[in-house]
Amino acid sequence: MFSRIIRSNNALIQRASFSTQSALLRNAQPKPSAEIPTPEAFLNKIGRNTIEHLEHFPSWHALFNTTSRQMKEKGIDVQSRRYIINMLEKYRCGEPIKEFKKGKKSYFGGEYKRKEVTAKIWAEQRKQRYELLEAEDKANRGE
Repeated sequence: MFSRIIRSNNALIQRASFSTQSALLRNAQPKPSAEIPTPEAFLNKIGRNTIEHLEHFPSWHALFNTTSRQMKEKGIDVQSRRYIINMLEKYRCGEPIKEFKKGKKSYFGGEYKRKEVTAKIWAEQRKQRYELLEAEDKANRGE
């Protein structure tokens, strides 16, 4: 009976300590590395023209402690703000930093129109091939 109570208390303690550790880890500011020693180097490394926001991050401390709301007040657009915050979190977790290119817009349309659009494209390509074959046949027959 007492062992169950002890086990349940240990589980509660572990759960409680885990929840506070995640908050502490989230606010942890990593040290600059040899590869990324300054905010300028970090913004250059992550790409997407985020270097234009360098004036808002004069120091390493400012880069890692600026919140999304503060970035918004400084005039950083939503996509750049989310991208910078995402990359800061990856750097905090020790993941390698690299540039993620922006995705390209789909050529074939959205989910509902994709079949229709691709069918039209294929029909147009078949029509062009048919016309080309007809022109070659006429040339071969001497017409």
